[in-house]
Parts: sequence; structure tokens; C-alpha cells
Amino acid sequence: MSRQTRVDANNGENRLAITQHETDSPLIPVGQIAQLKDVLPERVDWVFAQTEKEANFRREMIQRESTMVFIERMFGQVVAAGVCCGALWVAYLLGEKGNSVAAVAIGTTAVIGLATAFLSNRRK
Repeated sequence: MSRQTRVDANNGENRLAITQHETDSPLIPVGQIAQLKDVLPERVDWVFAQTEKEANFRREMIQRESTMVFIERMFGQVVAAGVCCGALWVAYLLGEKGNSVAAVAIGTTAVIGLATAFLSNRRK
């Protein structure tokens, strides 16, 4: 996505022009590169080198972000499964001791809670 703003002001013989170019791409417009080549031809290679560095940095950041999101999701699923297994273990122990009502309540709540957690993540 790109957006360009240009402002011109005239005051008799004096003229002022301001141009702003905003983009989410690391590349600058070709017209500006051509103007730079006319003024400072040795800086064009520097601009391309900096653009390549910026592109590599963006790719690394996107990769790092994707990896961290994956780790966070997997960690959350493992913790949720562990909590559910712990709750089912407690329900089993309560059932063995004769507290069947508490065992059913804890076991059912654990399974329903785990299912709700996994299904709500799919909707997002």
C-alpha cells in the first residue's frame, strides 16, 4: 500500500514544493531513485544496499514472530492438556475414595473446559 502527498506553495518568484511518500515496502519509488542518480550517483548503490538490509531484517522479524506465536500456542495446548489430565486424575482419586458426586463434577468440568479452550482458539 502506498500513499503520496505533495504540497506546492508560491510566493511571487519563490516556490516551495514538499513531497511525502509513505509505503509499507522497503523500496523507494523509481522516480526518486532517478532524481538521486542525477544529484548523487554514488549513493544509488548505497540506497539499494540499505533496502536489501531492511528487507532481510523484515523477513527475520516475521520469521521470529511466526516462531514465537507457534511456540506460544503449543505451550498453551500442552499446559491445558496437563491441567485436564491433572483434574481427571483428581476425579479418579475422588471416585476411588467414594466421593462420586465430586469426581463427576470435577471430571466433567475438566473435559468441558478443555474442549471449550481448544474450540474457542479455532474460532479466533
